[in-house]
Amino acid sequence: MGSRRIMSPLIEAVLAGLAVAIVLYSTSVSRHLLPGAFNDDGVYLALGRALSAGAGYRSTYLVGAPLQVKYPPGLPALLAVLWEFAKSPGQVQSLATAINIGACATAAGILWWIGRVSLGIPAVLVAAFTILPLMFDPAVQYFTLVLSEPLFLLATAGSLLLYDRVRRAVDPDAMKWPGAPLDYSVALGLVLAAAALIRTQGVVLMITLLLALALDLHFRRGLAIAAAAAVSPVAAWYLVAWARARHAMLASQASETGYLTFLLRGQPNVVMLREAHVIRDNLNDYASLLAGYLSGWRLAGVLACVVLSGLAVIGLALLRRRNRGLVFVLVGYVVVLLAWPVYQDRFLLPLLPLLGLASGYSLHVIAGRWVTFGGGRLRTVLMAGVAFGGVAVFARQQWIRSDAEVASREHRQPAVYTPTFWLPGNAWCWRPARQSRFSIPSARWMCANRKASSFRSRPPPIAPA
Repeated sequence: MGSRRIMSPLIEAVLAGLAVAIVLYSTSVSRHLLPGAFNDDGVYLALGRALSAGAGYRSTYLVGAPLQVKYPPGLPALLAVLWEFAKSPGQVQSLATAINIGACATAAGILWWIGRVSLGIPAVLVAAFTILPLMFDPAVQYFTLVLSEPLFLLATAGSLLLYDRVRRAVDPDAMKWPGAPLDYSVALGLVLAAAALIRTQGVVLMITLLLALALDLHFRRGLAIAAAAAVSPVAAWYLVAWARARHAMLASQASETGYLTFLLRGQPNVVMLREAHVIRDNLNDYASLLAGYLSGWRLAGVLACVVLSGLAVIGLALLRRRNRGLVFVLVGYVVVLLAWPVYQDRFLLPLLPLLGLASGYSLHVIAGRWVTFGGGRLRTVLMAGVAFGGVAVFARQQWIRSDAEVASREHRQPAVYTPTFWLPGNAWCWRPARQSRFSIPSARWMCANRKASSFRSRPPPIAPA
């Protein structure tokens, strides 16, 4: 009986991961595009090539090959390994896309396990609230580019699973795997370090989970080990980067400067006033974006966003003791999303599955109370409604994708401005036959071997982000 209880969620998690992988592979438009169709993918490929060729961590697509101070080294280091086996940008892109699809599928399986086993959420709620957002059209297109979001999502899911293992460990003296809290602490620290070296937002993940551990753990040794394993590699990297940046040539483009330099421009009062406007605008923009993907009827989409947000807030309140780490990570991610002064639809995507866990748990608790008060039939109707809504939203993603492809051929605006519409147009403009229309340095260098000139010789005012 116990074995059946363990294997059933495991099989479900594997099937959930396979479903995500199939959808990403079969419906992706971006994986067929030229390398560099999106600025960051070209930058990552260029940095990986530079590392593989022994040129150092430099933006070789810019004149003078200035030191790179913006992008963390995790994904470029992986791409450098791929460059050793595949010598063309297209081949490296194909291998990296396959890795990203595998990362998304694995993350989906881990999140399914967390929802079903750790939180006890019914399968229909986990599927609709946590797995379905990974199949949204923008998620499909961005997650199949050479970007850091898939690996970061995997690191987030893995760290949440390991955090739960460490928190649940009872015997601090156990030293054998599985069940040894110290072993799990080391693994958790290394995953947190990997997250921070893949994406700068991983620093938020590191801080929030270590803080949650400090409040949860009954023994401090595990916390110290996790913190040391997490902080040491990240601190070493940034110390080396800061030391090298003091005397190196740096790019002066806003898209190439460090995150903190970009975020803290101006006097403190100017920064605070700007952030107030940014938070208001981002809240409206991301809500409108999500509403459009949920429903073609704007009012219904907005109402769905309001309901889901309310459920997520309730879920965070309910989970504050059961899974403090998930609560802290979600709050940290939301703060970063709303405070970041540049709106991009892809920033929302890694957050949606985690919000789905909180919303699904909230609805699960509400439905359970209905059963307590004699509302078992009402609970069944609720679950059926959620399943129907999930199918409708999934079908809408197919319609959005189809409409975007037709709009691209007919040279009109699509009903929803999705990457399926504008990414192929970017790639077409950057073909070597149209070199005069190149606008992104990494794409220009990747496809036409032409460099852009934009650099400064003085060090930045603060350490690189």
